[in-house]
Amino acid sequence: MKRILISVFILTGLLAGAYTSGAWWLGRQIENHAQATITALQNRLPPGSAVTHTFQRGLFKSQETDTINISFPPGSGSVRLSIQTRFKQLPLSGLVHQELASADSVVQLDPALAATWTGGQPLANVHTALHFNGGGTSTISLPAVNSTRLQSIAGQIQLGFGKGMSSYTLQGSLPSITLNDKQPGISATLSGIQVSGSNSLIAPYQHLYGGTDHVVIGQVEMKGPDSSAVIKHLTEDVTATSPQSGLLD
Repeated sequence: MKRILISVFILTGLLAGAYTSGAWWLGRQIENHAQATITALQNRLPPGSAVTHTFQRGLFKSQETDTINISFPPGSGSVRLSIQTRFKQLPLSGLVHQELASADSVVQLDPALAATWTGGQPLANVHTALHFNGGGTSTISLPAVNSTRLQSIAGQIQLGFGKGMSSYTLQGSLPSITLNDKQPGISATLSGIQVSGSNSLIAPYQHLYGGTDHVVIGQVEMKGPDSSAVIKHLTEDVTATSPQSGLLD
């Protein structure tokens, strides 16, 4: 009996050690994945843009904070985004579901713009499943907005991506979005928006993708102080290949 108990204690200790070591290893892989993604993003931002990245790795949970300052052409200003991400790394769950970890992110617009454009709420909420091969899938939820410059009905985008965003597929919809001009009485409303696409990086370029994208807009309504116009069912198909081939439509 004594030998059995000793064996049980030893086995329990070994399992606990293996589980803890597995969680630590997963945390390290997640940190590497996060760094690779940020590096890929930096290579594809417009000139003058900047990214600040911090990662705090824990045993079973980790946290990432990113600030992205996107610079536009001279005279057009810039936009700052902040992304807070919390990771959960669970070894046993990963073995069952073939996932490295799950992550929940909140994307916020610069506070100076958020009050006007999003009413102070997040720009998007993202749930991501990271796979062992470095890729993963994300569900991007776009909340309903009712602000001074923007009104929209909640939408969603499904995104699949390869390691370091080397490739991606997307499928999404947004029922309606209205943009209001600074001048009262001028607005544009787009409804019935559907998007889909499949793209991969074009070698040897680090920021150009090749593939296909499909966009459908059910209706565009433009209003002015004294007139309005409606355009129904707009469709756009984009196919991009290597710039050297000249097939960039």
